[in-house]
Amino acid sequence: MKRLAIATILLPGTLIAQEGPLGWAELLAPDRVAQQLIQTGIVALRSQVDLTYSALAVDLRAGTATLTDVSLRPPLDHADAEDCRIAADRLVLRTGGFARPDRLRARIEAGGVTVPLTCLPPPARVLPETMDLGPLFVPRLAVDLDYDLPSASADATLFAQIDGVAAIEASADFAYVSVRDGSDDPEAEPDLVADLSSGSIRIENLGGWDMARQFLPPAFADDATGAATLGAVLRQGLTELNAGAPLNAAQQDFADSVTAIWPQFLDDPRSMVVETGFDPAESRRLDFAAYERDPRRAFDDLEPLADLAPRQARAAIPADLLRQALGDGAAALSPEDRLRVGRALATGTGAPRNLAAAIALLSGPEAGTDGETALLLAEALAKEDAAAAYRRALDAGTLGADGAPTLLDRIEADLSFARILDLQRDGAEPPAAPETLAQIRDAAADALSGSGARRDYERALYWATLGAAAGDGESRGLLDAVEARAARADEAGRAAWDEARARAARDALDNWLSRDLPARFGAR
Repeated sequence: MKRLAIATILLPGTLIAQEGPLGWAELLAPDRVAQQLIQTGIVALRSQVDLTYSALAVDLRAGTATLTDVSLRPPLDHADAEDCRIAADRLVLRTGGFARPDRLRARIEAGGVTVPLTCLPPPARVLPETMDLGPLFVPRLAVDLDYDLPSASADATLFAQIDGVAAIEASADFAYVSVRDGSDDPEAEPDLVADLSSGSIRIENLGGWDMARQFLPPAFADDATGAATLGAVLRQGLTELNAGAPLNAAQQDFADSVTAIWPQFLDDPRSMVVETGFDPAESRRLDFAAYERDPRRAFDDLEPLADLAPRQARAAIPADLLRQALGDGAAALSPEDRLRVGRALATGTGAPRNLAAAIALLSGPEAGTDGETALLLAEALAKEDAAAAYRRALDAGTLGADGAPTLLDRIEADLSFARILDLQRDGAEPPAAPETLAQIRDAAADALSGSGARRDYERALYWATLGAAAGDGESRGLLDAVEARAARADEAGRAAWDEARARAARDALDNWLSRDLPARFGAR
């Protein structure tokens, strides 16, 4: 009986309920298979939490699975946890789909969520109970995770809007994330390894401050005494966090930043944000064990600072500069301002995203002389015109822009191999005269990668052929690497590669003889 019960749970419910025969096409439909896998996962999830719902809909093309009328009772350990039952009108799981297999993306969205106060730990209920909030209604809740497999970088965002109270957004950008098993104990939890580039927590006032200030001592909300009062309380709290130890410099800076913006917040209480204060280009390795031992270490690493608006908003392009860039005055922009505005328009950070305007602004003469500008233009064009983007990425690589080889690889996935060879030959220089074996080897590697030199598979083959003839083992390896690039070519690409291979062989032999390279490289 036990085996029969388990089999009944795991069998597709639609098969059990089906009155007539179910064809193989219907049985193996991708959406149906995905739905059964999700239902099996829900059965496993119910071993940890109480979960019910009225319907499940799966759409693989959209990459979504939607649960409606969800009821969830999480495993909590405080006294009245049994009374905590969270309800949601809908719960949506979105994935990145199959277009980018090198990215793992998941987004969980919930709408119409009701959270009883009994779900909160008793200390956390004091303020909402004092404010007589009752059950918390969350019209929107979202968790977004995006993990890039090649670089191991990740972005994580949590957003929650509490009706009539506040909207809260927490985000973290990681330069590197992995999980390591650094213990000999098989039951030990694996360690999370994370290099943080930036992080922030933003709270937007949706009415909660107006309610909260009624219960605060008047000194906190007074323009004359508010900053000093808040600063004293904050420093005392940090001292208690330090177990009585004095505040370090990072904690002092954080407290000072809060007191500095407090009068402005009292005057216009729209939002407040706490962000990491270090340069995002210089990520910090997080040491969670050290933070538990000494909270001051966390402040040293994160350097948190408070402000009224996030860094992105504070770095927005001034309206006058944006108008100039979009109008007749664009020609008078300095190269720095042109790049700054172009980046903002291309990425949507600092200005509303507008690819057409970004491309027009960045396509000036300096695009061919500045690697960063060429790379940014290539990134902007990548989804619009792969061939044009590839040309700019070739320029960026020649000029030594960081990230150009990676972008070239990504764009090549959208081009035929014959087209890639055509684009590489367009503007390629004649083969140079070789000097030393090291120069030959480096030239082959640079032409293959497109870093510091123009990516050109034919020229890479030419240089590697010369190096291999001179007895260089690394050049023989580069020959194999070049041929591996051509392995994915279709019939037209293979024909184009045969022609390129013949030209490279002819040029290499001509230089080998005309320059008497046997004598130069040691033959007697």
